[in-house]
Amino acid sequence: MKKWLLFKIILCTALSTIAQSSDYFPGPNSWIKRSPVSMGMDSTKLKTAIRFAIENESKNPRSMEQNHLRTFANEPFGKAIGPFADRGDETGLIIYKGYIIAQWGEPGRVDMTHSVTLSFLSTTVGLALGKGLIKNIDDTVACYISSLSLYEKGIEHPDSLKIISPFSSLHNKKLTWDVMLRQTSDWEGTLW
Repeated sequence: MKKWLLFKIILCTALSTIAQSSDYFPGPNSWIKRSPVSMGMDSTKLKTAIRFAIENESKNPRSMEQNHLRTFANEPFGKAIGPFADRGDETGLIIYKGYIIAQWGEPGRVDMTHSVTLSFLSTTVGLALGKGLIKNIDDTVACYISSLSLYEKGIEHPDSLKIISPFSSLHNKKLTWDVMLRQTSDWEGTLW
């Protein structure tokens, strides 16, 4: 419950910042740092929130290889195809009105990133909804996506292309954009 409350506070702060932002927008690698007090924030509460974030890090092992073996190794095609890098310490930035008011850990460190696809996908679908390319998230995906031809290196003749129809099965043709975006579709099939 506390984690959900912290998330809601950070989200509301971010949305408020966007709504009230001035003309200042930092350029690449030129973020300006300001103290929380100079921005009218309670530094004690901010430190409490940061401590909470650090103390409630993921329970998964820092070894990404161990984490993979414990979570996804038994999935179809669950074998790793590249090296794993261990996860670093808890890291974060708090940005308010375009200024960095707090940071901890190593914000410049490169760590492995997982499960960000939904963020990109939901943004893309939101843009498609806004442009009218998708009329309604309750529409079935099958109404929008036709069969796909898979590219195979060395095959140049169209008759030899492999065709898949990811939304043609009895189950998949009922799937809506909504259930796909919430990852509750139980989509059937193999893509890889």
